[in-house]
Amino acid sequence: MQAVRKYIIILLITIIIGTNCSLVQANTEGYEQYYVSIIQFIHNMYKDDVNDRKLVESTLKGIFNGLDCYTQFYTSESYLR
Repeated sequence: MQAVRKYIIILLITIIIGTNCSLVQANTEGYEQYYVSIIQFIHNMYKDDVNDRKLVESTLKGIFNGLDCYTQFYTSESYLR
């Protein structure tokens, strides 16, 4: 189980930093800038302060929850427990 968690974390990091893998580029082309523009919009328009870490973690939880009922995203805090 711990090996699966490590694999998921490595996969996330690879996707987030914009790897040069052609498969990832083909599937995510243009989404990086879209995601950044949404975060900037939230910062500009939301009335309260925005916690970037919480925002990104919520996004990742949504991505993983959308895959299937078995896949989960673990924050660094929940992973270390």
